[in-house]
Amino acid sequence: MLAGVFIFSAISKLFPLEIFEYSLVYQGIANWTMAPLLARSLICFELFLGIALLFNQLLKQIILPSAFILLLIFNAYLGYVWFTQGNSGNCGCFGTILPLTPAESLLKNFFLMLLTVFLYITSSVKPWKYKVFLPLLFLVILTTLIVLYPILDYSYIPKKLNNEIAEVTVLKGFSDHTESPLAEGKKLVGVFNMECSHCVEVAIKLSATKARIKLPQDYYILLGDSSEVADFYSITHSSAPYKLMPSAEFLKQFHSGWPRVYLLNKGYIRYDNNYHSFNGQDFEKEVRKFMLEN
Repeated sequence: MLAGVFIFSAISKLFPLEIFEYSLVYQGIANWTMAPLLARSLICFELFLGIALLFNQLLKQIILPSAFILLLIFNAYLGYVWFTQGNSGNCGCFGTILPLTPAESLLKNFFLMLLTVFLYITSSVKPWKYKVFLPLLFLVILTTLIVLYPILDYSYIPKKLNNEIAEVTVLKGFSDHTESPLAEGKKLVGVFNMECSHCVEVAIKLSATKARIKLPQDYYILLGDSSEVADFYSITHSSAPYKLMPSAEFLKQFHSGWPRVYLLNKGYIRYDNNYHSFNGQDFEKEVRKFMLEN
């Protein structure tokens, strides 16, 4: 059971790996240089422990104590997330495959720690017969991760200054088939990860604002699978034309954060806000001023 959880936890973080990398940056655990290295190291170590638990090699001497220490580190991380951001959203412990809140993941980890202690107490020290096996296993896992998931370049940082030309104006392929729609006239652009609870919250606020006052034509840039669009639009009462972006491209373009809301006038940014500073009442005031502009 313990091995299965570690193996599942490691593999689930790979789909997509970029989201796990971003969560480390967003939580303040690492910067964009260290996040890819840390993400791959954690996944490698989890997968190594999970597979090693299935073999009776250094179980009591190294493997079980390492598993216990890793769970303690995860709990410290979850406690930090809960303290700084509350018990909401997906903590990322099982990637996007099985979303868990920090509290749910803490409860899961405490159970795994009890299981680890039980295994430690009931296990006996066995001689280390195949000394090359564990180092070779770790090397194979690490090499496989590096080959299959090379580290991407996140050096690009989107501009946020007001009245700067927006990079998103070059985007095409929206669901309404309009050619380069964001470079023309006044537009509202929402940038959302459909798995993100904060994105759902801001999208709902936009729909509520749209029901109260006149908004410019809105367009959404979405991260996620096409099968998620209908549910996202149903929950948020949205109707905007949208464009789905691959995770790597989405993160490269918007790694400074999401959800993000732009007001564009002929492609120039007149309003740029994220979840932490987005306020529905203030947004209405900004929209009213924006709609009066030439």
